[in-house]
Amino acid sequence: MAKTFFKTRDLEKMSNALLHNKIVLYLIFILTIANLFSMVFVRDLSSVAVFIASGLLTSFFSKNMVVIMVVSMVVANIFRIGNGRDGFETKKKEDTFANAMEELTNAIDDLEKFANEDSDEDDSDDEDSDDEDSPSTNKQ
Repeated sequence: MAKTFFKTRDLEKMSNALLHNKIVLYLIFILTIANLFSMVFVRDLSSVAVFIASGLLTSFFSKNMVVIMVVSMVVANIFRIGNGRDGFETKKKEDTFANAMEELTNAIDDLEKFANEDSDEDDSDDEDSDDEDSPSTNKQ
């Protein structure tokens, strides 16, 4: 059964049918455009440049657009993943903890300064209003 299913001629016919099918071409084209837009929106212009360069190089070896677009997408995405531009940040736990503690202490200091400024302003406003209302300052 396996020998009849995977005959060499059948694989050639299937691959030629896929490579020259307009529906497959349009599907790959839509995927390619979506992939390019995702790279541009993330501002990963180096991957876009690799995509264009690999597409240009592939066009010298094959005139089939399905092959050119698939090879370009694969090469650009391998480059993208290899450069670590997949959206994840790699930080050490110690750095993250130290940064969080520093931000926390800065926030506490800012709150204390803000609270001290508010209490100083409230005290000075109360003293001014008391002076105006007192009978000793109102001389007629």
